[in-house]
Amino acid sequence: MAEAYRPLLNNAPVDIAVGHRSKRGMMFEADVRNAEMRHRLFNCFEVINSLVTMRLRGVKAPAARQELEWFRDVLRTMGALEQGLAQSDDQSLVQHITHAANAWLRVAEADHIDVVVDCQPVHVPPRATRTLSLILHELISNCVKHAFPDGDGGRITIALRPDGTNAELLVSDDGRGFKRGDGAAAARHGSMGLSLIARMARGLGGTFDIDGGPRGGTVARVTLPRDGH
Repeated sequence: MAEAYRPLLNNAPVDIAVGHRSKRGMMFEADVRNAEMRHRLFNCFEVINSLVTMRLRGVKAPAARQELEWFRDVLRTMGALEQGLAQSDDQSLVQHITHAANAWLRVAEADHIDVVVDCQPVHVPPRATRTLSLILHELISNCVKHAFPDGDGGRITIALRPDGTNAELLVSDDGRGFKRGDGAAAARHGSMGLSLIARMARGLGGTFDIDGGPRGGTVARVTLPRDGH
């Protein structure tokens, strides 16, 4: 009886090894396909961004220009995010935040605006990374455009930290800011950008609030459940 099963036993390690190699090959192929798809998405964002930029040259109405510029900025943000994901699928949210901060710093330094990152490692659901990147873009954009109208410059601080079972993303500035207590109304009835942020936060099962800071300026806070909680 033992002799009858010996060929099967002798071949078992080989079959397992082949199975492992096959699994590794499939995972590698999947990674290559994902990277290629993200690269193509990045190229699509670049093409659409170019079309929007061309359209902007012929648009004179301020309101229309503002909407097109907002759309162009969102495309740039999504393109940069997809490019980063194509280079490394394991990038953490902190790495994405750092990348975004460096990009905005290059834009804002001409106006003497500093962008500072103060983040702790926090895991969020993978699907939340793209949405949080868009939220971050909107919040920093608001700071750059509205917080320092006198041209004196200032500081924008991006913080990410755990808060119990939640993750908390904060974007604050030391600029003009809201009066304490006025932020809730602005989030409900203010710009399209703030309304969009509130909707995106709710879509992640989280919340969004914005108000004047304790020492002036503005503090925007997005809270959402952490990965695994």
